[in-house]
Amino acid sequence: MSSTGDQDTTQPADAARLLGEDAHTSPALSTAATVERSDIESLHRDEAIGDLARPQPTVIMESECVENGDGHGRTYDTFRRGRNTLPNGTEEQGRLNHQHDILMRLMDGNLYLAPLDPINIHNVLDIGTGTGSWAIDFAQRYPSAKVIGSDLTPSTPLLVPPNCSFEIHDAEEDDWSYSTPFDYVHGRLIITCFADPLEIIYKCFDNLKPGGYLEIHDLSPLEFEGDVSRSKPIRRWMDLCIEASTQNGRPWNNAVHFAHWMHEVGFEDVEERLFKLPSNPYEGLSAHQQELGRESMQNLSSAVEALSLRNFTRTLGWTPAGVRELAAAVRRDLSEGVKAYCTARAVWGRKPL
Repeated sequence: MSSTGDQDTTQPADAARLLGEDAHTSPALSTAATVERSDIESLHRDEAIGDLARPQPTVIMESECVENGDGHGRTYDTFRRGRNTLPNGTEEQGRLNHQHDILMRLMDGNLYLAPLDPINIHNVLDIGTGTGSWAIDFAQRYPSAKVIGSDLTPSTPLLVPPNCSFEIHDAEEDDWSYSTPFDYVHGRLIITCFADPLEIIYKCFDNLKPGGYLEIHDLSPLEFEGDVSRSKPIRRWMDLCIEASTQNGRPWNNAVHFAHWMHEVGFEDVEERLFKLPSNPYEGLSAHQQELGRESMQNLSSAVEALSLRNFTRTLGWTPAGVRELAAAVRRDLSEGVKAYCTARAVWGRKPL
């Protein structure tokens, strides 16, 4: 069951959230289009190329972030100072690159699921690009496409294909003054970014060519198999994350609305596919799910503090020590096999011709 209901903001150790895997199509939407393997290459490309191109954690300069102060030992970007509740330091960049690899495995190596015609993909925008892993991979696979990655935090990987570039841009508040409309707009893990996701979808629609696609991949809050008490640290943590994000005006449970919002804006042929990604390798999973669970547990164990520190201290009145105590308890729950997972959603739609 999903972690919802009455939530309290005191500081004992209890709660959690994240991922999911087995793919199925939402019954309320039409059957997802088949993705041809000739159009979408395997994740396991030539090893030398993959190692060369993987973005390396970038040391963020002091002028680009808030270090310590209210960061409690973490660094944050200063562009639109204080709005981004997630850190941007080297540790977090490494975690985001690892998260990219996990999601690629979850999607069987597919960078996208929309029925794109690669021959006609010339201009691509990746909003909330993070470390730029997705944008770089797409640019490498399709060298004739011009790919732009935008984010609040500067993305400066060491090696970038010549057809890929990055910009500091606030998709929510800044004008979208692109001179050429896009064939494809992509956004992944953007649920924490925007106070008005519907407005972002409108902006994407307005900046697409007729026939162009918008595709969003995101995660719903952590869910649990069996009877997991709300007093359990991992469950309590997830409840508090939802409470804090809601108070901040960026609820983490908005991903369920993406398909409806795309319809509302005017997209056609809207599709949604769901994947279950275990947050740890708990009993009863397939071998594939166990492997995903192991990788997810490593990533989530690192993410717990990053996702909570600024949210809980600023919004819920916690102390940094209290956050770290709860984070340690969440990691214990993961290692002890609590059956937790998250539903990953892939939603796409086409702008009418």
